[in-house]
Amino acid sequence: FCREHWYLLFAMLIPAVLTYLIYVSKTLYPFGDGCVLVLDLNGQYVYFFEAMRDVFEGDSSPFYTWYRALSGEFSGMYAYYLASPFSLLTVLFPEDGITEALLAITLLKCGSMGLTFGYYLHKRRPSKPVAVIMFSTMYALSSYAFVQAMNTMWMDALIYLPLIVLGLEVLVDRGKFVLYTVMLALCFIANFYIGFMVAIFVVVYFLYYYVSTYKMGEFSRFFFAFYKWALFSVIAAAIAAIIILPTFYSLEFGKNDFSNPTFTFKAKFDFLEILTQMMPNSYDTVRPEGLPFIYCGLVSLLLLPAYFLTDKIKGRRKIMSGVILGFMVLSFTGSTIDLFWHGMQRPNWLNYRYSFMLIFFLLVLAHKGFDAIGSVTSKFFVGIAAALSFF
Repeated sequence: FCREHWYLLFAMLIPAVLTYLIYVSKTLYPFGDGCVLVLDLNGQYVYFFEAMRDVFEGDSSPFYTWYRALSGEFSGMYAYYLASPFSLLTVLFPEDGITEALLAITLLKCGSMGLTFGYYLHKRRPSKPVAVIMFSTMYALSSYAFVQAMNTMWMDALIYLPLIVLGLEVLVDRGKFVLYTVMLALCFIANFYIGFMVAIFVVVYFLYYYVSTYKMGEFSRFFFAFYKWALFSVIAAAIAAIIILPTFYSLEFGKNDFSNPTFTFKAKFDFLEILTQMMPNSYDTVRPEGLPFIYCGLVSLLLLPAYFLTDKIKGRRKIMSGVILGFMVLSFTGSTIDLFWHGMQRPNWLNYRYSFMLIFFLLVLAHKGFDAIGSVTSKFFVGIAAALSFF
């Protein structure tokens, strides 16, 4: 890190240390008999990591495995559960240290989330270091990041998302494509499933960013930006084909027919429950009836209205931001849109697996609201706090 980036180390260290202290408070070994193996991480994934370890030690084949129910090809298992570069850390730990390896992976991923989000704010939303660190910590310790840590293969997308958005904004503004292409490809490779959802968000964010930043009358500029974005999105997918194609082959063995969903549009829950999920202690369940995990600190709820009321942000950007927020909420509540986000298959538990994208967007807006605090009266914040308390 150069001198201007030094504080970003705290954006990485603070979330990781806080996560570890929370685990310790829950009697994590050696302070008790607890460990990070929860639900599917305990019942399935830990054995997949051991299978990968066997591959690296020469005791198993990278193409065929006996760890599947009746044995089978290894590529699909690797693509979904093990393709993250963090997974290689399990090879460095002794055989009986698998729980410690998964703890290290969890803490490193948590710290990396804070680092990449902090780097995004540093490059595109410059502000005081304390603000960057605060919002990075809120991102890395959001309810999605904490609850879904048991699905460790999904966590990489939270690391890549800020860098993908950073690359996308740079591509639209200056035509530079390397960061966007590489980060999107790595996201696809790390987990093709969540990568598919990130690709949907990228489409939405491209339209949001261009319309809120540039005049639509300049057709040549829009065409150039759209052309480069579409081209390098395809190139990113082509780079990731080394994972995507074997995975598609693996899915042909029946996983594509996992469920037979209905596409009839219906409301999945009441709109006001979205606000409930943005409050502390909002965890309900990971079962099929569970609601989206979108809590990312009460500060975000206090500052989000400031974003829309300040005169420091142009009206077109506010309107587009409201459209994106409305679209994400509609995605949660509308069964058909939610089904599309999940690749046309109804999730088997652990609903709304794309909800971290709303967290990212909320915190970006809240960060802008934080910068605009001076233009909003203190009475406004007292009123917002009172309303939240009443709710």
